Amino acid sequence: MIWDRIQASWAQYKPALRDQWGRLGEDEIESIDGQRERLSALLMQHYGLTAEQAEHTLHRWERHITENWFERSV
Repeated sequence: MIWDRIQASWAQYKPALRDQWGRLGEDEIESIDGQRERLSALLMQHYGLTAEQAEHTLHRWERHITENWFERSV
């Protein structure tokens, strides 16, 4: 459910993604295009995370970013 919101508004979340994961290149961020699995794979590749660690990291980020984004947009 949360990721559906992120995916639908992907362009608005890209700056926060850049801030959080600076090792990801601009082309990689564009290639994600809201695809959670693609982002997870890139986190594993660039940060040496296991699939479980990437999932946990993404879950924390999506909760944090949506709470902050929705607060600012209200």
